[in-house]
Amino acid sequence: MANNVAMWLENESEYSLKNKDVILLDCYIKLKDYEIAKIKGIKCLKNSFDIYNYSEAAAIAELLLSTKKFKLKDDESFEIKLLLADAYRERIDHEKGAQLYNELFNELKCKSKLLTEKEINKFYHKAINANLNSNHPDFALEILKHFERTNITIPFYKLILYDRLAVVYLALGDIDSAKKNIEEAIDMAEKANNTEWMGIVYSDYAYLQYRGYQDPAQTCKYFMKAYNTQFPNLTYINRIGELLQQKSFAELLKGNLKNALSDVNKSIETCQKIHSTYLEVKAINLKGIIQILLNDKQKGLETWGKGIDLCQEIKNLPSKIRIYCNIGAYYLSENNFPYAKDNLLISYQLFLDNQFSDEHYKELFYNLIRICYLSGDNSTIEKIISKANNIHIEEFHNFLIEKKYDVNSDYGILFYKNCNFIF
Repeated sequence: MANNVAMWLENESEYSLKNKDVILLDCYIKLKDYEIAKIKGIKCLKNSFDIYNYSEAAAIAELLLSTKKFKLKDDESFEIKLLLADAYRERIDHEKGAQLYNELFNELKCKSKLLTEKEINKFYHKAINANLNSNHPDFALEILKHFERTNITIPFYKLILYDRLAVVYLALGDIDSAKKNIEEAIDMAEKANNTEWMGIVYSDYAYLQYRGYQDPAQTCKYFMKAYNTQFPNLTYINRIGELLQQKSFAELLKGNLKNALSDVNKSIETCQKIHSTYLEVKAINLKGIIQILLNDKQKGLETWGKGIDLCQEIKNLPSKIRIYCNIGAYYLSENNFPYAKDNLLISYQLFLDNQFSDEHYKELFYNLIRICYLSGDNSTIEKIISKANNIHIEEFHNFLIEKKYDVNSDYGILFYKNCNFIF
């Protein structure tokens, strides 16, 4: 039966059949013709990527890697492992994606001849991003330092080295090193007058202004500069979704909430088309903030609820921490202290359990200090400050003391009533 089906599918090329190659793969496995099955399997795997079906891609990759009878060559095995890591990264399971990339990073140290220079550079770029997106800047820095020691001759990847160093140092709280590296990247991009490069580095300079310096004007300026520079000629769908999200945040900072909502909805639609769950859940978090600020509170909470469900599914801890923080902040703004404290403590425990850098989560600490003061839990305030390795958090506490613990005092970006939201 399997032989008849295989012969018919191979010979009737004029017929279009969905999952034809997947069916052929299954047929050749049943026929125990593993060499042809392997060829069909690799073709299926690549086809699944082309149509953004990452779950099927992962399943095929795992089948190919787990079946010894396929007798994979070193280059075939590495290529399949790389596609598997890419399927998980930013899509199915962000933590596993980073783990698989780290395993490949160690393997590549003694198998560098399996890839061309461009492929190696591309690998490093993706491996660094996989660790950043799962909030492992220490691993990302290790990979970057190794990348830095390679002979980088392609100008784009020299730019990426400086840009990613800036992002990693920001995540680690080393603002001076972040500034030094992003300025080097900006200088390279502007000298080359390359709109793609300038769009990338302006975006990351905006994040430095937001996270490192808490400067809303510069954050807004550079997110808009990135959008206006790169968006008009852009075809890379993932970057389109990212820039729409950044523009939405800039519109929010300018107070243009309806424009912000329109842009973030476009970002979510774009991300869903290509199953970019990492960007999608970031956009969902931002949408919830915008809805709350538009006084559509129930919809905002519902949006965040969907975001938490997606975080659970894709194992995205960074966005999960942010969303729980924002839910707690919302209840704090409503003076619902029990709900506020419950959600903020969930966020804080996730933060502590995973030993994340506190540079990206300052607002969580601001809100925790506020709710502890309001609920009379002064001993916890000291514990929170002692565990935070961030000057901004001490500055905030000193600010509150100066204001005689007036929690309604405006402080930080995205301040709302008596709390801070976090993007």
